[in-house]
Amino acid sequence: MKEQTNYNAPCRDHLGKEYANYREMARAYGLSRLQLLNRMYAGMSLEEALTRPLSSLSAVKACRDHLGKEYHSFQAMARAYGLSSVMLSKRLNQYGWDLKKALTTPVEDEPDALRIKCVDHLGNKYRSITALSKAYGFPYAALQRRLRHGWDLEKALTKPVKKKPDKYVDHKGVRYSSMTDLAAAYGMSTPTLINRLKKGWDLEKALTAPLKGRRGNNKEDE
Repeated sequence: MKEQTNYNAPCRDHLGKEYANYREMARAYGLSRLQLLNRMYAGMSLEEALTRPLSSLSAVKACRDHLGKEYHSFQAMARAYGLSSVMLSKRLNQYGWDLKKALTTPVEDEPDALRIKCVDHLGNKYRSITALSKAYGFPYAALQRRLRHGWDLEKALTKPVKKKPDKYVDHKGVRYSSMTDLAAAYGMSTPTLINRLKKGWDLEKALTAPLKGRRGNNKEDE
């Protein structure tokens, strides 16, 4: 297979039938484009790559780079060039790069058109939303959530995240991991503590007022 093959250009199979690109040709033979290219990289002829049953795909273990060096798998070849198999597959399939370019182009040297860029409200450019959120010291998940809810980028980046009030600190300043733990520390059930607070009791009274049993019919603790 030639290094400079354009996999997005029209092509012909071993029978001379023409296709719009390698993906269409692979699909006609019940393959994905990646499966077809992996077979060809492993040294198969076009006919063999197209016609060998998928059940025998597992037999294709070897893979060769543009220099002819053999690797035991596609993943091993990618790792040898400092790439993940996902990135290498993306370069070959999505970008349509030839094998040499896909293997040897450093990540930082990818064309700007292939970078996932984000621009903040001040015009500063970032490689990704993750990099943008880190630059602002803003939680990535919170930024994504705000943008999904229709916030403009400036507001999403600059409006502070409201911290939930710490509900599990008693009147002495002792912290508890949950309302249940707080109630249990004072010998009461969680519903009892919640009911007392809903009635407007201050926290100290809610936690320290004696509990009466059911026979005492203390409605305040129902």
